[in-house]
Amino acid sequence: LAPFTALSPSQAREIAALTGGFPTAIRLAAAALHANPGLTGAALVSQLAAPADGARLSLLAPSVVWAVRQLEHRTRVFLASLSSVFPRSFTLPAAAAVWGGAQQLGEAAGSVVEVTCMLGTLVGQSFLDFDDMQRRYRVVDPIREISLSES
Repeated sequence: LAPFTALSPSQAREIAALTGGFPTAIRLAAAALHANPGLTGAALVSQLAAPADGARLSLLAPSVVWAVRQLEHRTRVFLASLSSVFPRSFTLPAAAAVWGGAQQLGEAAGSVVEVTCMLGTLVGQSFLDFDDMQRRYRVVDPIREISLSES
């Protein structure tokens, strides 16, 4: 991000952290800086750090909403379930239990294999982070916010 903009390295790190490390969100932040010469790195950091007034989501929302909507229906429902149940990290068995609860609400029965495949899809698309050492998943913050608003 920093080599392409007038950001300091610390602003680039802060923007990456505020966007949850979501690659599309980072690219959007860089594009916003490029397209708006009057927008400073400090102003962008301030906008991204202000979720209460919607400034953070306004920058990210269109592409993230589009990306979430491209998921298969079952995977979107699964992501929304994970987003609403887990404020922090979770394990594969916990995700399978959440999906088991979703099936009681009208979704067809799913297996651990299906849950593993959906988790892999979500990690592959940067919607979830996976910690290899702890074997735990985490919904990326901008994705959680959009997923909850879309459900």
